[in-house]
Amino acid sequence: LPPSQPGLSPEDGDRCSLAGRYCVAGPDCDAFFPCNTEQEYSSKNYSSIGGGNTDEFIYKGCYFGRGAIQISYNYNYGQFQRFLFEQGLDIDLLNEPNLLITKRDPPLAIMASLWFYMTPQPPKPAMHDIII
Repeated sequence: LPPSQPGLSPEDGDRCSLAGRYCVAGPDCDAFFPCNTEQEYSSKNYSSIGGGNTDEFIYKGCYFGRGAIQISYNYNYGQFQRFLFEQGLDIDLLNEPNLLITKRDPPLAIMASLWFYMTPQPPKPAMHDIII
């Protein structure tokens, strides 16, 4: 974000600069943020803001850690999406992963954290099972 706009509103969390941590393509980031490669800089994952300014984008599509206990990777988003569907909530987190931190009714970030804490993912047990 430019210094004139310090990023105090929730919408500012959707913005990043190509020089920012989550928008850099490189071997140190690609393993953790697989859609941050040059081939993936497309309208599917990014859209320009500010009248075509190429330095800032709205970040749309990676499965980096979000939530109080951060779930990452598409398989966690998919499993949590299936859990939500079983609860009667039809929310498409695989296509819109930012909903995890922006949707507040219900509060998905906290729900995802509790789900991750309570749900075993073989071969590893749930964190709750280890503590108890």
